[in-house]
Amino acid sequence: MTRPAAGDSASRSGWRLRSRAASLRFKIILSSVLIEILMLGILVANTLRLQQEQLLDEVDDRLRSLEASFSVALVGPLIARDYATMLGLLDGFLHLPDVRYVIVQDADGRVVAQAGADWTGVVPPADPRLDPNEPVYNAASPIRLFEQTFGTVHYGLSTESLREAGANMLTQSLVIAGVEILLSVVVLSILGFFLTRRLEMLTDTSVRIAQGDYATAPEIEGRDEVAILAGSLRAMAGAIQSRIDSLDRATRDLRRSNADLAHVAAVTAHHLQEPLRGIVSYSQLLGRRHVDLLNDEAREYLSIIVRDSKRMKAQLTELQEYVEAASTAFPMVVIDLGECLARVHWRKLNALRAADAWVCIGVMPTVCANARSVERVLDRLIDMAVIVRQSDDRLRLCVSAEKDADGWVISLRDNGLSPPAERLETFFSLFEWLEPEHERAGIGLALCQRLIVSMGGRIWAEPCETGADIRFWLPDEHGFDCSIIPAENDFPGPRGVKPGRRP
Repeated sequence: MTRPAAGDSASRSGWRLRSRAASLRFKIILSSVLIEILMLGILVANTLRLQQEQLLDEVDDRLRSLEASFSVALVGPLIARDYATMLGLLDGFLHLPDVRYVIVQDADGRVVAQAGADWTGVVPPADPRLDPNEPVYNAASPIRLFEQTFGTVHYGLSTESLREAGANMLTQSLVIAGVEILLSVVVLSILGFFLTRRLEMLTDTSVRIAQGDYATAPEIEGRDEVAILAGSLRAMAGAIQSRIDSLDRATRDLRRSNADLAHVAAVTAHHLQEPLRGIVSYSQLLGRRHVDLLNDEAREYLSIIVRDSKRMKAQLTELQEYVEAASTAFPMVVIDLGECLARVHWRKLNALRAADAWVCIGVMPTVCANARSVERVLDRLIDMAVIVRQSDDRLRLCVSAEKDADGWVISLRDNGLSPPAERLETFFSLFEWLEPEHERAGIGLALCQRLIVSMGGRIWAEPCETGADIRFWLPDEHGFDCSIIPAENDFPGPRGVKPGRRP
């Protein structure tokens, strides 16, 4: 989450709110409160249900008591048909709590007395069950004496007290739940502060470690898991710092050793060429001045000495190039591979014409590489194709490019000698010859591999029945560590020879 500028107060306030909302403390409190609200909701609902059932049970007990009172009080006046006394009793019943009306019917169903009801000539039917949402509960009970029914009393009870009791219970439950939630938030905030404060310290420390600062570590005392984690984090930071220091020392030693080895190899290769030149010169001088004293066998020995000395000189020269490629970091830029290939083709034009070569160059892409290194690779591969060509056949060399996931695969295919399948793994090693009588030094392919690898690519030989198919991969213009530098449009080369054309 990016922190806004200091001057934008609204953005900073929003950023602080989002930061707090994303914090572990806020999530712990929010999840705990939500769980508690859910549990309290279930508890309140269950409590209200139980209390409602208890109220209904109390109402049922009261109904049974009223039915007994009605039956005892009204059976005498009903038998005696003393309706005046009955009306007085009904007026007395209206003073009972929640009683709204009382209607008495005789055994034949005639209304003989009523009180409290707006008489419409129709007796309200008895409700099958008590519903607190209805304003009046209509009930009926028989008037009996010694198991003989003399009539029926209909009465209505107000449910307002039930609704008030339910509302009071709901209000009390909600108030209690609200107070409990508020206290829980306060307690959880305090606990969350003490619990997450140390986690925030660990988080800050881990961020600093990720940024490379291994010197600071949280000092958290205790025996709980957080303190143990802090101790492990301190130990890890110390171990990483120690390992980095060791790696830095080893890297410096390795660089110094590589530089020394490269210097020794370069100096050795340079100084060994001087005695080789002397061997070649004096061998040739001996062959010219004392030709009459040498027989055919001696002259053959001298030619072998001269040939092998020249070969060793070529090996030393290429060894110097290999050491230079191994110890030099070349800049990576966006280059036009077609222009590099055209420059190499121009330099190799005489050798290709001497070999009567037929060259096909496909459309080349732009890649992220070093132009000089790429040209050296192409130069070596074309040299190899010319040197190891079949003497009876015309050399055919095709250069093509194919897009890969994040780079390009360049293929150089010829009809010369084929590398054996069992040697494909070591084909690019030092002093590996395709054919001893053709290879000049045995370092050219190893140098190609070194140059391609230094540019972040790879090189390999595809198995084929006839000829050689050398391929190498280079990253495209979006490759790693590639400076966006436009490639040159003009290049020295034969007029009319462009990528995608045949010379």
